[in-house]
Amino acid sequence: MKQFFIKIFVLIIISLIPLSSYAEYFNLGVKYGYAYFDNDDYGDYDKGKTYGAIAQIPLDRTFDIEVEYGKFEDDDGLVDGDFIGGYLGAFLLNLRIPIKVKAGAAKQDIEFTSLDVNPEDIDEVNFSWGAGTGMRFPLFSGYVEYLQISKEVHTIAITINF
Repeated sequence: MKQFFIKIFVLIIISLIPLSSYAEYFNLGVKYGYAYFDNDDYGDYDKGKTYGAIAQIPLDRTFDIEVEYGKFEDDDGLVDGDFIGGYLGAFLLNLRIPIKVKAGAAKQDIEFTSLDVNPEDIDEVNFSWGAGTGMRFPLFSGYVEYLQISKEVHTIAITINF
């Protein structure tokens, strides 16, 4: 299943390249941070980590298209999953410290290795949104971002784009 997500991610990036002629530049980035899972009791979050790759095409100084592939797992090894999402992002304050919001859809595939957490694996497409702030420099940008992949999975990560 992981290879399926990687193939889809590569195909989406390749299909977005023609749009880069309308963009100022094409950004690739990486992310790493914390993931929170709400799978057993409502409001009882299990903590883990998340990491992934991001491709962005800025359409102008305010909007961009973003494709993101990520992996998440909890600290106990009970939850393992990955996701791929497509987003339209907008900068609310286009200053040196921009505030960015994004909304789109994410396909997630979550596998539970313990029946104490949840007896069913999750493989679905959900509405996904995020918000963050960071700094833009001529050669790269860095963001701290909250991303809600689904009602079960939330991430807080540092993203660096080149």
